[in-house]
Amino acid sequence: MIVQIQESEYDAILRQAVAVIDRTRAMVATTVCSAIGTTHWEIGKLLHDRKVESRHGSGVVNRLSYDLKQRYPQMGVSPRNLWDMKKFYERFCDSGPKLRQAVAVLPWGHILTLMRKFGEDDNAILYFKMRLPVRNNKIDFAFIDKFMAELEAERLAEPEAYLSVAGFKDYKLTDEEQKALNDYDKIEWTEYNLEKLFGKSTRGKRLKSEDRLPGDLPFVTAGEAEEGVSAFIGNHVTIFNENTTTIDMFGSAKYRNYKYGGDDHVAIVHTENVPKYAAIFITSAIHKASHCGKFDYSKNFYARMQTAIHQFTVCQW
Repeated sequence: MIVQIQESEYDAILRQAVAVIDRTRAMVATTVCSAIGTTHWEIGKLLHDRKVESRHGSGVVNRLSYDLKQRYPQMGVSPRNLWDMKKFYERFCDSGPKLRQAVAVLPWGHILTLMRKFGEDDNAILYFKMRLPVRNNKIDFAFIDKFMAELEAERLAEPEAYLSVAGFKDYKLTDEEQKALNDYDKIEWTEYNLEKLFGKSTRGKRLKSEDRLPGDLPFVTAGEAEEGVSAFIGNHVTIFNENTTTIDMFGSAKYRNYKYGGDDHVAIVHTENVPKYAAIFITSAIHKASHCGKFDYSKNFYARMQTAIHQFTVCQW
């Protein structure tokens, strides 16, 4: 079935695409590669949700590419790249969290190569093994060094372009920020118990994908993709306050500055009454303490929640 895109619908697509990019520009430089991946994912999702197909949507995508280039001339938003973003979302949207987390940290060019090489074979991508180059029956370390230098240059080029677009390329620290860095080594640190500070954490209830009704409420589950937001729902579920922190089954902590629902794979730490930036700092401290590679599906974070001493290190003022 061919879906005709009306002018008002196109304007909505453009506004949402601009909103996606503007949100991405606000991310800090340390998450720049993941931010670029998130931008591609969300724009791909937007085109998918709007049912923009190659048979009839080329005009829409060409126009969207032109308008986005006017706002972000240094970003890769060519029509071909926009179609690739849609393919990227459609290829991995139903994949497991382990694969999505693995793909999320890859450069865009590598993702496209994997999609072309392995198609729909999730296991082939997840367990892809690289053959080492050899010369005269010996590992060619000279080639590896050259290849790694080129790869490093590629990884550095993406953040450089992003920082330039985001307005951070020539950023200089203020006197106050420089003083904070200079005083960092003077800070004293100690451990605190989360439950004693913020009360008992709470969890939502499981809601299967097929039972989720479309709506506007972000629904948080375990995983790194989309910051753990797996859907926007209209179901009647417990709504958690903004300015709180979630910890998923893998120990990954995320700060939430919006109201949201959550399933039983995330715990909510109630930092509602803590100042915003203090709550963000606390989230980072929790993440550093809990997201340590010890937890997976067979040994998740919640198996220890009742007995573990939920401690994290923060500065003592």
